[in-house]
Amino acid sequence: MSDFPFMGSALGTADDDGVFVTQINASATPNTKGSWTQLAASFALNMSLMFIVLESTQDASIQGGMLDIGIGGAGSEVVVVPNLFVRDNSAYNQFHHAVIPCWVPAGTRVAARIQSSKANADYYLKTAFLPWALFSTSWPQTATDYGSNLSSTTGVVLTAGTGGVSGPTVEITPSCNAIKGMLVCLNEDTTTGINVMINIVVGGVSVERFMIDNLFSGVLGSVGGSAVDMIRVPWVWLPVEVAAGQRIAANMKASTDSTTMQMTIIGFS
Repeated sequence: MSDFPFMGSALGTADDDGVFVTQINASATPNTKGSWTQLAASFALNMSLMFIVLESTQDASIQGGMLDIGIGGAGSEVVVVPNLFVRDNSAYNQFHHAVIPCWVPAGTRVAARIQSSKANADYYLKTAFLPWALFSTSWPQTATDYGSNLSSTTGVVLTAGTGGVSGPTVEITPSCNAIKGMLVCLNEDTTTGINVMINIVVGGVSVERFMIDNLFSGVLGSVGGSAVDMIRVPWVWLPVEVAAGQRIAANMKASTDSTTMQMTIIGFS
């Protein structure tokens, strides 16, 4: 047995498939954070890595959500991973999963909250943590979101060009903190059955340099003849470093002309 097994949150309630998860509810007011829901009372060791699986529920119209992970006692939570951008699906439940840095000191409570563009939307969350002892002291301990619009629970809109050409380059942030890794979060609300390639660049306007070239995602229109309308890759972890003060921007090309995607970035420092 490993000396450092995954140390998950306390079991929540079983979902429709009998899997134990924690249900997180959005506020009755759209685009407003809901109440904090406890994920774990405490851990015996310092934790530094989080495996997260989030399931957003089916809805007649596609919605957006933004999830916070916080630490601290009830009523005094401090956000450590802000505004993980998620998508509600119009045909099937959309799954999001990633392994990301998340600093949780020993003895500290962990909780989550979410907002949605739909009132009272519900989500299902499962997390597991790995301890600090596995990683060096340079491991990221803070996170900052870029491109999030909390007033509408949306991200920065990328628009594809025509004929398979990239569309305009859109700024995600004019200046970032020092980044040791990033999570790219994607959403789409207009077109199904598309493939997209996203370029992420750094630097000033018109002098950008490629950081990530042709990051693949898209929206599945159907599987086996059944409509699914699911983001292919909603969250992508990228082990990249960006110096503090850099501008970050992105552009996109797609299999369907002029289609759009929404994008945010969580930078870990």
